[in-house]
Amino acid sequence: MQWCFKYTKEVANRSFLKSHALYKTVDNRKTLEQQNALIVKRLDESLAAWNKLYEANQKHHLELCDMKQQIKRLEEEKAKLQEQLKIAQACSSSDHTRLVAAAQVIVDMVDSEEGSSSSKSLVECLEEAPKKFFDVLTATSKNYLTHMIEIVKSYWPQHNLAPIAKGIAPDCSDEKF
Repeated sequence: MQWCFKYTKEVANRSFLKSHALYKTVDNRKTLEQQNALIVKRLDESLAAWNKLYEANQKHHLELCDMKQQIKRLEEEKAKLQEQLKIAQACSSSDHTRLVAAAQVIVDMVDSEEGSSSSKSLVECLEEAPKKFFDVLTATSKNYLTHMIEIVKSYWPQHNLAPIAKGIAPDCSDEKF
């Protein structure tokens, strides 16, 4: 009987060890399933990140191509503008020379005093030109009117021309004139 008891005890121990191993295997399977689920989740996340990276890389590549095209267009525009600038500078130098010559003629025409403009720049002389034109026109008009009054007086010596010499009355309208 002892042998039977011993044998039963061994069977129970083996059964216990086997059930314990079985529970351990089931726990290991659950752990493996959890780890597999975690791996799948991380794999999906990494795949999504990889797709985002790929899309970002494509977008970057398109932006880079657009920027290269824009740089090319800007370089072409720069070359055109430089060519236009060269043409404008060539024209402006001849135009500038012509403008200075024409301005000098006007200054020489208006400036009746010899040597007075030598200390002044051409721009300063041109700034004074309108006043000098007005002075010349005023002096010429007065001189002309004086001669006209003298001519009229020579033909009509008996008339009093003093009111004419004073000019038009300020309250005279265009209709009365």
